[in-house]
Amino acid sequence: MNRTTLLALVGTLTVTGVLLLLPKPSVGTPFTPKSPDVVVEQVTTKRIAREKLDAPQAAEAAKSLIAESRKRGGDPRLLGQAQAVLAPWWNEPAPIPAVRLMRATIKQSLHDFEGALVDLDVLAADPLDVQAQLTRATVLTVLARYDEVEPQCMKLRGQVEDAVAAACLAPLLSIRGRADAAVTLLKAALERTPKESPLRGWLLSILGETLVWAGKSDEAIATLQSALKADDADTYSRLLLASVLTESAKPAQAVALFEGRTELNDAELLEYALAAKAAESKRAPELLERLAANVEASRRRGDTVHRREESRYALRIEGDAPKALQLAVANFAVQKEPADVRVLLDASLANKDRAAATPALEWMKKTGFQDPHFRTLAAAAESMP
Repeated sequence: MNRTTLLALVGTLTVTGVLLLLPKPSVGTPFTPKSPDVVVEQVTTKRIAREKLDAPQAAEAAKSLIAESRKRGGDPRLLGQAQAVLAPWWNEPAPIPAVRLMRATIKQSLHDFEGALVDLDVLAADPLDVQAQLTRATVLTVLARYDEVEPQCMKLRGQVEDAVAAACLAPLLSIRGRADAAVTLLKAALERTPKESPLRGWLLSILGETLVWAGKSDEAIATLQSALKADDADTYSRLLLASVLTESAKPAQAVALFEGRTELNDAELLEYALAAKAAESKRAPELLERLAANVEASRRRGDTVHRREESRYALRIEGDAPKALQLAVANFAVQKEPADVRVLLDASLANKDRAAATPALEWMKKTGFQDPHFRTLAAAAESMP
């Protein structure tokens, strides 16, 4: 679950959408206004940080900034503003729960997962704090602490709708080689979920990814298309669908997913450019130029949050296999989701480096992950001298 998916619903089920690891770079392209009248950025949110807020007000302001950051694919500037709002309580050992949750959210968004768990462990001790339960389960999954995830998800039963508990547990089942069981669980949850419920798009997105991991690409494509029909703003489903289409030799369909969209974060731009390149689209040179500018800006800033995407860029766009491997290794040291395993396997194979692939191969053996493409990559890595 890059995921990011578990808490994508802001305000639904009384849980707050949490900015988990969308495959998620979001760096603005350098821009020079052509006129003094051009609005570069609204500064209302920046003023929040300068106001004197009490703890509940600060938590609410941070929540708004995090939500806006999420809409922009994880804009680090807005996360910085959210952190500034919480500055008086940032090092407070026992702030109010609302501040703890926002502080944990910002930390995990910046890939400080262990730091986030310091707060989440406290919050999740309250069995009624659904937000903390879900967030903690997601962070534990990112850290590959799977033995702790299942009991965390099981605590949700009876406290939330069955669909939420299923969405918490299904990714764990998939990672542990039980994708078919996860598909069955999610489909049953969908059958019980009313068509008008905002949960449907969320469940379809998780089901789509589970189907990908089960090796059922055609069904995954149809499911992710349904997820986008339910929520056209679902960035994660769009990214995943584009990736599956491109790898299924349907890059033109992947290109069509992004056409007409005026605001793309870097993860979307990368997927768009890869699809356009594969489809030999006339737009490919322009997209690659924009992407190169964004990546360069990110590198100048010293961004380390989006190593996964930068590794893919280095390998598939720049053709710099050593750089891709360096980034993939550094990324895997921080987070260990299937997408991180894939990046490490790809880069290790490109460098013909069996030793570098060892952590990914050990993850595959430990989890029993069954994704056919991953298993093909793992077999190729195992055969390297």
